[in-house]
Amino acid sequence: MPRLPSAAPVPRREYENFPAGEVQEMVELYMGKGFSEEDARAVIDIYTRQPAYKDVFIDHMMVEELGYIVPKGGDASKLWFDGLVTALSFAGFGSLPLWLVAALEAFQGIDFTVQAGAGAAVTMVALFGLGVCKVRRRHRTERARRLGDRLPAARPVPHTSPRRPVPRSRRPA
Repeated sequence: MPRLPSAAPVPRREYENFPAGEVQEMVELYMGKGFSEEDARAVIDIYTRQPAYKDVFIDHMMVEELGYIVPKGGDASKLWFDGLVTALSFAGFGSLPLWLVAALEAFQGIDFTVQAGAGAAVTMVALFGLGVCKVRRRHRTERARRLGDRLPAARPVPHTSPRRPVPRSRRPA
């Protein structure tokens, strides 16, 4: 499972330098959520019992203390690609109003208020289109996750009629 090299630099450094303080912070967080001190310490003790659980505890600290969610697996490897796609999308959709204003500027007789209004209208349409693209992509991704990423490999299931169990009196001996 690929990990981001600096996924949790500050919480990791804090835990490595002062583990008792981080454990106490987590106990206080759980107590703030209604746990008794004994139960909060029992939960945190499970996380800190073995050194192998260190990364899991640090990820848990990031979620509880900072509200960050550390990406795992395939999500972590796609972060750069998703960021690039987002940047290019905003640059492309965001430049549409500029292209419109530049095109309208070529016609000298058009008033600036008409240009500004057209630019605002194109901006709204462009942002709406960007939102539609994002929602469609999200629904496709969620559907693929729900189906266990089996969409491309799915094969038709042969039709079989439902079988009723054979009553005990009619079963062969």
